[in-house]
Amino acid sequence: MPGKYDAYILDVEGKFLVRPAVAPLEGGNGKHFRIRNVTEYDAEITLDSDVNGTTKTAPANGGFADFVVNPRGDGAYPYEVWLLLAPDVKLRVPGESDPVIIIDP
Repeated sequence: MPGKYDAYILDVEGKFLVRPAVAPLEGGNGKHFRIRNVTEYDAEITLDSDVNGTTKTAPANGGFADFVVNPRGDGAYPYEVWLLLAPDVKLRVPGESDPVIIIDP
């Protein structure tokens, strides 16, 4: 498991963002993708079905979600990040556009 985080969910001057918007992940199959949430809200992260296909929660204030990558092929894969602002209230968090993982063997 890597000692660093591949992406972060941030509050940047009142705007929620995922940085980096494009997260390179070397090695592909069996590697871990970790995303740390440094906002005050819990976050749900869903990876593309070709990468992992599961949804995990990254708790607020420094929590993280860890995924094992199992792609069918190398390439760029979108994933979704939603902040849970209140019961039944979610806010989608973009990167510069939508966040992406690039898997390079």
